[in-house]
Amino acid sequence: MKKIGLIMLLLAFIASSCGDGPSKKEETKETKKEKRISKSTQEGMMQLLDECNIKVHSSLEFSEVTRKSDGYKITFIANEVDEAKGEELALWFDGEVEKLLSKGWKKSVIAENSKMGGMLMNEFALIKPRDLKVNTTYGLTFFSSFDKEEKTFKFSVTAD
Repeated sequence: MKKIGLIMLLLAFIASSCGDGPSKKEETKETKKEKRISKSTQEGMMQLLDECNIKVHSSLEFSEVTRKSDGYKITFIANEVDEAKGEELALWFDGEVEKLLSKGWKKSVIAENSKMGGMLMNEFALIKPRDLKVNTTYGLTFFSSFDKEEKTFKFSVTAD
């Protein structure tokens, strides 16, 4: 009987020394995980753009987030774009690409100043630097198109 009492006392002591809950380090990890938002939402993709320091031009309005085979794509559009505004948006697009390149991203050209049916298109794959901590595995795909007939400018970013 004394042995059972001693064993129960020992178990009670061990149980009480195990702690009340997660340590601060574990709480911090959980909090960081909660901050990571899915790229399947506008909020998540906007967070990714912010992490990459990509600023969306004020003329562009959010259109949609779609699932692509290699990730998620966020699209913005500007309507009633004349030639001067189209040129301004094209310069902004080039500036955003150059900003990423200056931070160590690598560019692979998919389409550069391609013309098709009155539309001017650019598409680049941007591979992120290894040490950069952003919510993408390999990188981003930047796409822009300016349709002079429809007077629309589209910008999209796809993230894996």
